[in-house]
Amino acid sequence: MPVQIVISHVCSSWRYVALGTGELWANVYIRDPFRNQQIYNAWLTRAGQHPISLRLNLDSDDISVKPPPSISSTFWKFVKHFPIRHLGLIMYAEDFCDLWASGRESQDTSPYLERLDIRLFLSDPSLSLISIMSFNIPAAVIGKTRSATFSAYGPYVGKIECLTRQLAFPWAQLRDLAIHACTLLSWCMIILQQMPLLEQCSLNVAVDEAAENTGHLTLSHLQSLILNLTQSGDHIDAVIRHFTCPNLTLLDIEETLDWSTATWDMIRKQYNLHHLQGLSLNRFKPLSNLVLSSVIFRDAPMLRNLNVGHVAIMDEETCAGMVTGAFGRFLRSLTVLCKQSDLGVVLRMAKDRQLAVAERLKPGCSWQDEMASLKQLNLRYLAGTESPDTCEDEMIELERLGVAVTVSQIEEFDFD
Repeated sequence: MPVQIVISHVCSSWRYVALGTGELWANVYIRDPFRNQQIYNAWLTRAGQHPISLRLNLDSDDISVKPPPSISSTFWKFVKHFPIRHLGLIMYAEDFCDLWASGRESQDTSPYLERLDIRLFLSDPSLSLISIMSFNIPAAVIGKTRSATFSAYGPYVGKIECLTRQLAFPWAQLRDLAIHACTLLSWCMIILQQMPLLEQCSLNVAVDEAAENTGHLTLSHLQSLILNLTQSGDHIDAVIRHFTCPNLTLLDIEETLDWSTATWDMIRKQYNLHHLQGLSLNRFKPLSNLVLSSVIFRDAPMLRNLNVGHVAIMDEETCAGMVTGAFGRFLRSLTVLCKQSDLGVVLRMAKDRQLAVAERLKPGCSWQDEMASLKQLNLRYLAGTESPDTCEDEMIELERLGVAVTVSQIEEFDFD
């Protein structure tokens, strides 16, 4: 039962307050908008002038009214007269296209919209995408949209690229873009070239031959970049070499299947790691050509969170630097690889760092000497001669000092 109903039915006093509190009715998820439309309209009206977050499930398979009403008319009844700031839609791709065919009547739609989330079910393998997906969303609907998310589910999710390719959308005004379905790199480059002010970007990328001719792109305002390589065999170098990001604070590369010795050098040269606060490099299997953790800390001195459990291995220089604050002065979360024989060394390093942080917080110490205490330490170790059970005392001590510790083994490989 919606929380609005629960609160407004406690007693008459609570109901009086609830009906007069617009914020309570400004976040609405309508699972079956084809029934009880008057009730839902009343909810939205109670929000008053508060910006509304509205999620509509227009999945035609869920229609419980017979005969089924027009999805387009149902949609416009909800969004036409209310100050909607965040609009989320769940529906079939064909129905999504039909919305805008009858959208010419919607020129009075509120221009408050800032965030658009579209989740489409793509089910028809014979769908003529060129004819079906050539459509325009009226400018009155788009409003001041700064954030857009496109995702797909169903057996033919690859068609999300064709949908965004045909979508007449004001890409230039976006500050935040996420496409959660396999999208060709060449098409990503085309739309990113239209977004000079983009600040956050999350993409599921598949490398294609056409991307070789798309050139190089500088994203000067980009602060957060999340890349997910969706095709087995794609090399991360084929993606990251196309971008230069001088102002990144977060870099997250998921499901990397390949890694070359030049990969880290490419990241270092093109992504200006000096301002980076979060770095996550994930893959399914460990690498045989590991990066030393000291190299990462030297290149990215501002890191708060580092997750390189299959990419980088702890070395002596890092252990020494972490205690003195020369490395990872602001670090709070660390996921890294180490030899099993070095588990005790790394855990003792974390303990010494916590004690050093406490010492620097004492009266008389300069604020310039302060460094962050670790909150999370995740160690992945290579099989060796020492059992992790021998480190149990160090782990208990770290927990007492406020560090959440996990230790796990990964499959063996030759890292020399």
